[in-house]
Order: sequence, then structure tokens, then C-alpha cells
Amino acid sequence: MKKLIINAVAQCVGCRQCELICSLIKEKGFAPWLARIQVKRDEEIVLAEPIICQQCIDAPCAAVCPVDAIVKSETTEVLHVDQIECIGCMQCVEACPYGAMVFDAQKGKVFKCDMCWGEPACISVCPANVLGIEEVN
Repeated sequence: MKKLIINAVAQCVGCRQCELICSLIKEKGFAPWLARIQVKRDEEIVLAEPIICQQCIDAPCAAVCPVDAIVKSETTEVLHVDQIECIGCMQCVEACPYGAMVFDAQKGKVFKCDMCWGEPACISVCPANVLGIEEVN
């Protein structure tokens, strides 16, 4: 069984706690722009939506990567970006239909959610219980 992070968009309050915990764990600091989950806000209609990798079966991001830097973990089946192999060409950013790939200009690398290797921290800090985990075939 494969695990996916799911979200109940209608409940999102836009607090961005998910971005903060993600950046703290992954980047060792509060830098929401470097989080593997991004909260997109539309102020006109007061809507917030978490944007996160959907772990596509036929992942367009992996298909376009010229150096095969987007790989699937053998144990968790989670797609992640091999930071050593990534050349920062950003083809995967363009190919992702969900907008879940993020480019770190300072490092010249792309990153995406790796589901914290099976224990996504964003789920535990969401005060509105928007995020959850689901097992799928």
C-alpha cells in the first residue's frame, strides 16, 4: 500500500503552520518559501489551499528529468528528488500539473515533498485537520 497526503481544501484556514514545520525540519529554519508544502492563498475569495506532491503513478516530473534525479524509494514508494543528481534545469517544475515542485535558487536545486519518509510532520501541526494520510493501491 502506498501512502499519500490528502487535504480537505475547504477547511484550510491559511495559517501556514504546515509550511513552517516543513521548513524547520527540512531546512533547519523557518523559511516557508523553502517548504515542501506550499499554501496558495486567494485573498479576493478568502481561500487557502495546500499544494503538495500527489505522488503520481506516471509522474510527469520524473519523466522529463534528464538526469533521472526524481526517484522512488524502494521502502516507502515515495518519489523524491536526489539532491546530488539534480542539475536544477527546472524541467520538472514545468511538468508538474499540481505546481508541487519548488526551485531553490540559492542551492540551484529542485525539491518536493518526500512525505518525511513516511511520517509527514505537516499533518501533526495542522490545527484545522486539513491534512491527513491515506493508503492507496
